[in-house]
Amino acid sequence: MNIRWIPLLEVARWALLGLLVYAPWAYGATRPWAKISLAWALLALLPVFVAGLLQRHRWPRVPVPVLAVTLLLLAQGWGMAWNAWEKFDGATFTFAPVEQWLPGWPGAVDGEWCSQAMLAVSGLAVALWIVCDLAAHPAWRSRLLWTIAIAGASIAVLGLVQRMTGAHEIFWGNANVAGGTFFATYRYHANAGAFLNLVLPFVAVAVAWTFRGTGSSLRRAFWPMALLLVGAAAFVNISRAAMAITLVLLVILAIWFFLETTKTRHIHRLVRWGLPTVVLGLVFLSSWAFGLQATFEKWSSGESFEANSRLVVYGAIRSEMLPAIGNFGFGPGTFQITFPFYSTGVAEKIPGIWRYAHQDYLQALVEWGWIGGALWAGLFLGGGLLGTWRLVRRGSRMGFEESSLLFASLLSLGGILLHAMGDFPLQIASLRLYAVCALGLCWSLGKPGRTERRTLSDAGYPPQSRETQPCGSPGSALVAVPIACGLALVGCCAAPQNESLRAVERHLQSKQQRALALHANELQERREAREEQAMLKAMEQAALPDFRDAPDVVPTVPPKSPPPRGGSAPGTL
Repeated sequence: MNIRWIPLLEVARWALLGLLVYAPWAYGATRPWAKISLAWALLALLPVFVAGLLQRHRWPRVPVPVLAVTLLLLAQGWGMAWNAWEKFDGATFTFAPVEQWLPGWPGAVDGEWCSQAMLAVSGLAVALWIVCDLAAHPAWRSRLLWTIAIAGASIAVLGLVQRMTGAHEIFWGNANVAGGTFFATYRYHANAGAFLNLVLPFVAVAVAWTFRGTGSSLRRAFWPMALLLVGAAAFVNISRAAMAITLVLLVILAIWFFLETTKTRHIHRLVRWGLPTVVLGLVFLSSWAFGLQATFEKWSSGESFEANSRLVVYGAIRSEMLPAIGNFGFGPGTFQITFPFYSTGVAEKIPGIWRYAHQDYLQALVEWGWIGGALWAGLFLGGGLLGTWRLVRRGSRMGFEESSLLFASLLSLGGILLHAMGDFPLQIASLRLYAVCALGLCWSLGKPGRTERRTLSDAGYPPQSRETQPCGSPGSALVAVPIACGLALVGCCAAPQNESLRAVERHLQSKQQRALALHANELQERREAREEQAMLKAMEQAALPDFRDAPDVVPTVPPKSPPPRGGSAPGTL
């Protein structure tokens, strides 16, 4: 084969499938090294993807709204990172003003933190474009489904084996580094539950594909077992929110199976009614065998501190942070360094470091502002609503494989969006990658004329002239017009940002000064306590009488001032 015509587009697609397997097994891409490696690997696919498109002389099969919204989000995020107006100092826990490149325009409170977050967002945008493009090819749709299903089943098996063996570490290490809330490769069990809910609909559709097609007996034995294991793992995982979502997903899948079998006459009525019931029963029995009683103990334990603390965080965000975010927020990835300055009044109720808001929608508003939040909402909700409309209106005209894959994508995306209302699944790199894949399928499946024909260029040969698309096609105008309108909108909204930006700066500085004052008061109290202890020790060594034993002696030490509001220094948050 001529090296010049290596199918680079297929290379990018295969690489994306490999990253779908790598992401959950690399500790769920929750470790810093895993996050960075996944982000750079996804970004490395961009030149390969573009070269593959140039090789075939065609535009990417990406819906125009998806391309426009993602480019606007990238422009906002990287623009705020480049035009940062403050610098965070972790040693002193303060913000120092820096000179902006464009004074008065939107900027992040810290350019370095914002750049790290935008690196991951840029990689997700590349993955979204590749998935939208491959969705037009039936063979690649099947490969994507099998990859997601196999990766999800393997993670479920690991989690069940951990529960059976009583593992104290993710990979059975001696040191209890992950704590007591890990499951499978995720150190936080709720993230593992969200991952299982993401892959559960795809595993169920894989079972349907196997029995509807001409699959081998080995495949017909493997995929139902995989579905049982994924369902059991979702129930054995002690996350209450994830278990509730799993139950809803299983009920919807059972109803979907019943409705699909009514369209096929050769399936007996007993199978139509009995198979969903048997599957649900086996999932429950398998869950009990693998340790479901531990989940019931957590449900009945009445643990409410976590829920109450989250409500306190939500209240602090709504009352303190949202009024100060402006149109573009504090910048992507800056919630951890800005939240402590807005939670000094409730610091004693929410001890520890809050890296995430445990509510992805509130955190998105804090970091991206009202305009960025609207763009994210349009991207996710638009894909879900469009996919639902196509499934309802055109589902009968689609093939079974395409309609079932669209149904699985909608169910997977809906599950993680529901979970994001009370946790942070969309802040985990591996979960975001799978959610982006489901989102790309929702945007691209079911559109008439999207089936890709296999040409000579697909096999790696030079593209023929009849299969090419001229570079000056009208599609370029359809892409350029919304992008130009969006950039004009950003410019119009950014022009009057000078006063609002200064107001946000003054508000943040006042919060910072208040936190520093509380910290100084606490240091003064500690200093006075040490001096008093030193004086008492000196009196004991000199064998002097202690004034505390004489009831008729009035102490000369002045009373302390009441403890500052907040109860903790900003650095302890």
